[in-house]
Amino acid sequence: MKRLVACILFIICIFSLVGCTEKTDTPSDSVEPEKIIAVYIGDDVTEVKITHALLGQLTEWSIGGDNIAPLRTWVNGLKYESVTFEEGQTPGDGEGQETYWFELAGGDYPGFDYIICGPANCYLLIEGNWYAVTNPSDPPVEAP
Repeated sequence: MKRLVACILFIICIFSLVGCTEKTDTPSDSVEPEKIIAVYIGDDVTEVKITHALLGQLTEWSIGGDNIAPLRTWVNGLKYESVTFEEGQTPGDGEGQETYWFELAGGDYPGFDYIICGPANCYLLIEGNWYAVTNPSDPPVEAP
């Protein structure tokens, strides 16, 4: 009787392990897992081109070398969460906001935008995706 029970348990274990194997062929209509998007300035970034827009005035400049470190620290400290907006209703569609465009040279990511709509109302635009910043602050950059 013990052997019969052991055999049945063994067979059950084998069948349950077969159900745990990974499927290697995926159907063509499968959905890719959600891409994780983050703002990041890697150590391999050699230059950051900054464009600042405020009250219709555009200012452009670049920083490099050790001048990137404060910006990197600021970016790493930002906390944000994904948000969605109706077409034409994004923070970038309004008037009166202050915007920074950061273009990264030498890294894996092309850059990001930081939009300030008020002291406690800031957003990131990363690869076409909007994020509300939960601990907003001004970027540590100044035009020369």
